[in-house]
Amino acid sequence: MVAVVALTWFLLSDGSAVDHAILEAGIKVMSDMCKGSVSQDDALSSDDVKRLQDVILSWQAEMQEYRTAKLWLLYMRMVILRTLIRSSRTGNWKLYIQSLNEMIPYLESAGHNNYVKSLVLFLGKMNKLPVSHPIIFQKFMEGLFVVRQQTNRPHRAGPNG
Repeated sequence: MVAVVALTWFLLSDGSAVDHAILEAGIKVMSDMCKGSVSQDDALSSDDVKRLQDVILSWQAEMQEYRTAKLWLLYMRMVILRTLIRSSRTGNWKLYIQSLNEMIPYLESAGHNNYVKSLVLFLGKMNKLPVSHPIIFQKFMEGLFVVRQQTNRPHRAGPNG
């Protein structure tokens, strides 16, 4: 969310014709989320954030013709790995599934076909979980898909680490 607002701020600061109301609305959503009056899921699915995402996607498309910009955009995509770690540490099931979905093209382009195959099968089963095993799905939504090695520690670790 912070990245969305920061990138939009950058876009606006370079003289872009983007409407300042879009940025202000994004800042308000982020502020409401930080105060706890709006959940992360609601904030990310809000129309204001979707408008910010549209601005960013448009800008990214324009930047694809520049080599350095292309490199930085690729780097930004690799932040997916950090998102995967954050989802495990916070116990956010939706974010975990989303980050795994976003990793597939990179694993595929790197030639890790067995990882891709396993991940596609895993995600297919996990997408059916609300219907096939609703109790387990609910527990995962509560953050119980990760292991706490000690009860007094605030962060969580995956079963491998």
